[in-house]
Amino acid sequence: MTTWHADDVQLAALRDLGLAPVPAASVEAHLIACAECRTRLAHLAPAPASGAADAQAAPQRRDRVWDAIADRIDRPSPTGAGPWWMRVTVGTPTLALVTFTLALALLAVPLVAAAGSTRAAVAALFAVAPLVPVLGAAVAYRVDTDPAGELAMATPMLSIRLVLARTAMVLAVALPLGVIAAALLPVPFTLVIGWLLPGLALCGLVLAGAPRVDPARLGPALALGWALVVGVAFLRTRTDALDVALEHLFVNQPVTQMVCAVVAAASAVVVATHRTRVRPWSAQ
Repeated sequence: MTTWHADDVQLAALRDLGLAPVPAASVEAHLIACAECRTRLAHLAPAPASGAADAQAAPQRRDRVWDAIADRIDRPSPTGAGPWWMRVTVGTPTLALVTFTLALALLAVPLVAAAGSTRAAVAALFAVAPLVPVLGAAVAYRVDTDPAGELAMATPMLSIRLVLARTAMVLAVALPLGVIAAALLPVPFTLVIGWLLPGLALCGLVLAGAPRVDPARLGPALALGWALVVGVAFLRTRTDALDVALEHLFVNQPVTQMVCAVVAAASAVVVATHRTRVRPWSAQ
């Protein structure tokens, strides 16, 4: 039985990205199992000086090729009924159900206030409203959110644009409802809108942390932590008048708002610059 090995010309061409796609795939597959050829490739003489610039530019060319492929894959399909953003957002039953549930939770806030417990309604608003974008982002990463299910995990590149579109849909539905709920409460509007920036910051953390932490775990963890902190803050001021309690609430402090704004902006930058490292559909 004759064992085939790649010759030095093929190895050099592979190294310099000069090998055609089909032979390159064959040589790469061979290198996986052949230690001898890997050793020869590692010890090949460097490319001639005249080609040094091309060799240095090879990684940049490769990155541009992959970026072009990613952009092409990310483009929505023109087929199907309705706008593409509707098909990939509310067209997914899981995300539609979560969005509807969160919207109902926000709409219930003024009802609680109308029932005679304004403090409970305000506390619920501060605890629940920021969780809407957080949980929306986490659900957008779930493989069962996609109509293709686990087949989505087999695609060569998984689209962060789908995640952003689905998260944006949750924000577009729920945040205005949260603002409306805040406006309907019998409390000065400026004292009950402070949850908005923390909500965006927490959502940004889920999106930016996706390359390292499973959003299905990070999202609920942030949501639970936020709800506990808000609950403790309201319990500590339960003997104060509601307006006074809200003026001293940590969420309404300028420092908190500034930190949240910085976190939200920094998270957006991280997502934009590291989108190819994000794996949108988390495993079950």
